[in-house]
Amino acid sequence: MAVVVGLLIHTVVWLTQEAGTVDWKQELLKFLMPIWLTVGALPYLYVFALACRYEILFNMYKAAGRPPARARIGTVLALRGNLDEIRQRWIATCQMGWYRNQGATTGQISWTGWATP
Repeated sequence: MAVVVGLLIHTVVWLTQEAGTVDWKQELLKFLMPIWLTVGALPYLYVFALACRYEILFNMYKAAGRPPARARIGTVLALRGNLDEIRQRWIATCQMGWYRNQGATTGQISWTGWATP
């Protein structure tokens, strides 16, 4: 704690003595750079999370038998990139036991995304 207070005091004293030599525009840009980089990285993080969630969901589907390509495309279109809906579908898949590969042999799985009665 003492180190932080000492550093703060040193910075304030240095700024008051050297205020005329500081390039304030450059300092503002240095301050804003991490904020801009974080906001700029968010779309890439979203696409990465989306790919990971779909991969998990489709691996669960594969455990019950390979779904047709039309069903996979329909799932992607139906979920519209909503990460929470993909997670809910994955939870429903786990609760229905599709991960056990039993439905593929007994024909109890409908590739519309939900189990048939």
